[in-house]
Amino acid sequence: MLWNWVCTDDPDEVANAFCTAYGLPPDYRSQILEHIRPKVDMNLVSQRKAAERAAKAAKAFKQIPSWTIGGFQMFSGNIKADGTMQRACAWEWF
Repeated sequence: MLWNWVCTDDPDEVANAFCTAYGLPPDYRSQILEHIRPKVDMNLVSQRKAAERAAKAAKAFKQIPSWTIGGFQMFSGNIKADGTMQRACAWEWF
């Protein structure tokens, strides 16, 4: 069985992917981890993960309001045409 990985790959992810790809039972995961961990530089793994988090945060949607002056008001009643109050909850944008 062959499996390629890079020294910056997380050993847990590599072991899980290997077990999944070859249909191995979870009991073999610890043996695979023992084989992989000495060959992986954990400092590089943490640097790669930090870079991935930073890249994901940079691509994250940032909501910018389209209005500069305004707001909203919440009220809990509507006045019907006949002058009676109808109970409701509503938002009014201005």
